Amino acid sequence: MDNRTDPIEIIARVSEQDGKQRAFEVWLYKANKEGWSVAVESTSVEAPGDECGVVDIEGLRSRSATRGESGNTSPSCPPGSI
Repeated sequence: MDNRTDPIEIIARVSEQDGKQRAFEVWLYKANKEGWSVAVESTSVEAPGDECGVVDIEGLRSRSATRGESGNTSPSCPPGSI
């Protein structure tokens, strides 16, 4: 059985001043630390809105977005939903 935290449950909390770029970087770090193989397919951290980019998590594509409290980021769609 896999004991890793599900990527959808990995939350990166950063200050609002740090912005989406930092939140995205922290999420990537935490996902890798949990043992997930994550590849960034594209980023949109400079664009308005809450989307940070598209990631490939062990072969499944997912959008990563900020949500909830300012500066929190995690995949906004279940992996494989894109």
